[in-house]
Amino acid sequence: MASTLPLSLRDSVEDAAGISVTAEEALDWFRKMSLIRRFEERAEEAYGKGKIGGFLHLYIGEEAIAVGAMAALQPEDDVITHYRDHG
Repeated sequence: MASTLPLSLRDSVEDAAGISVTAEEALDWFRKMSLIRRFEERAEEAYGKGKIGGFLHLYIGEEAIAVGAMAALQPEDDVITHYRDHG
């Protein structure tokens, strides 16, 4: 399947750790990071309008951490979140 990404992005990229990432995976990760960002922005708007009580600790700027961590998990791995965990 041909990539629809710009030619500057190869079909597969290997990082310094030797992990191969396809253009399709990279695009999927970007979409997930964008979704998290849009959710956070909406949450910030709702908080500003008083629709969310208590405290709101945003995750804006940290989207790659959640997406990257989840991508590295194996089926037998467990995940527990605790703080800035909306994404």
